Amino acid sequence: MNLRRISFVLIGASIIVFGGLYIYLFLTSSLKFEFIQGTTGIQIRKRSPYANMNTLLDKIMPSTVSLISCKKLFDGDPVEMNTTYKLMENLAHNDIKDMEYINLTQNCSSFRMMRRYITNPLDDVEESFPLAFSIVMYKDVYQAERLLRAIYRPQNIYCIHVDQKAVRGVKEAMKCIASCFENVFIASKLHSVRWGTLSVLDADLSCMAELLQNHKSWKYFINLTGQEFPLRTNYELVKILSVYDGANDIFGSTDRRWHTRWKYAGKPPYNIRPLKGSVHIVANRDFVDFLINNRIAQEFYKWTKKTKIPDETFFPTLNHNPQFGVKGQYNGKSDTFSNFYQSVLINKASE
Repeated sequence: MNLRRISFVLIGASIIVFGGLYIYLFLTSSLKFEFIQGTTGIQIRKRSPYANMNTLLDKIMPSTVSLISCKKLFDGDPVEMNTTYKLMENLAHNDIKDMEYINLTQNCSSFRMMRRYITNPLDDVEESFPLAFSIVMYKDVYQAERLLRAIYRPQNIYCIHVDQKAVRGVKEAMKCIASCFENVFIASKLHSVRWGTLSVLDADLSCMAELLQNHKSWKYFINLTGQEFPLRTNYELVKILSVYDGANDIFGSTDRRWHTRWKYAGKPPYNIRPLKGSVHIVANRDFVDFLINNRIAQEFYKWTKKTKIPDETFFPTLNHNPQFGVKGQYNGKSDTFSNFYQSVLINKASE
């Protein structure tokens, strides 16, 4: 009996010793964290001698982290900006290919962990103020997924409109990514989007309708494209929108130079005064409900079909005609300029 116990102890000790030795060798050969200052940054792990191991590790953690001051960049420091440009020219960036996304999302838990998604509300303020987003995209899955990862919070809801013209690999990859999250979905009605046509507006309206119908708690809607990136955290957005207290942020202008866009469209219904603005909006839930379900908005939508670049007319006009008494509509001077997208929310990424 004693011999049997001794055998178990020896076997257990051997497992611990050899297991520990294996882990030590593995870490020292491929994952040894060495904070060594270099010319381009800090080396946080050595490269593995095994190519496959490097491929996996590069998806999870880069081999170096650059020594860049974000504060100085936001302050426009010329020296820091010049240093950053040089780093961007010299550092390799390994995009995840479309087929890789399809493979990686076969295990959603691993995918969320590997891509470092925030899967828990960070505080009560954010949790009690859910936001709804639409992302209209047609290419560059990696860029769109990076955007999703940056804005993702479990209390928010995300509708992704994949252009009907997008190649099959893009559609499949985005579908697989969305399937890994309960609060991310692909729009059920997809449009072939062409700039300057009603299809740009229709893509957002498709997402709006589904967000209203299937998700009850969100307070504000923000529409994005796959080539944009946030400048603020979700917490900062929530704090800003809380101050808005239901007001929309939608740019509109009555400048006469825009009148040619609806010159041949005839008289707008309900004595609506048309304006030119942007397709990008920040709108409260009640206003979105008005856009989708109200007869006035539906009749005006039909009228915009006869205008040029209707997506830049529909949202701004209905926001700047306060006679309809919808929550959040603008009551001040017609020529407004929203700084929200340019200075607070979105940085237009280079395509």
